[in-house]
Amino acid sequence: MTQNKAFRSLTALLIALLMVVMIVPFSVFADDAAAVDTSAADAVVEDVADTTADDTADDTADDTTDNDVGLGLGFWISMGVLGALIIVGVVFAIIKREKLKVWWLSYKSELKKIVWSSPDQVKKNTIVVVVVVLATAIVIGLLDFAFTKGIFALGNLF
Repeated sequence: MTQNKAFRSLTALLIALLMVVMIVPFSVFADDAAAVDTSAADAVVEDVADTTADDTADDTADDTTDNDVGLGLGFWISMGVLGALIIVGVVFAIIKREKLKVWWLSYKSELKKIVWSSPDQVKKNTIVVVVVVLATAIVIGLLDFAFTKGIFALGNLF
């Protein structure tokens, strides 16, 4: 019972760490994009304000150095968490080597039991799905068109 509880705790920890690794890069890239967009807007304003060719050349040279973004703190945090996940996974695999071997063998035997559809059946099912999706899209488009015209007609009445 204690081993099962420890296994669940370790699994929950691994999932939490994986989520952190997945979330951190989004905020890092959002900050980088905002910085690039701001400097690009500043460059346009400066270029419009400057009328001489020399000043414009100096501004574009300065802007290229401002846009050089190195690897930020978020990147290194993500890499550290990813490294920790890899280390924990390897240690876990070494400790639970026998259970992992049994699990892998049962996994392989379950995969052998799968009955795959024939290529012809897959083609037929794909055609049915595409036709149903297109028909649904057409119906929704026609309803949208009709409701839009109806709303405009009602608006013109008042």
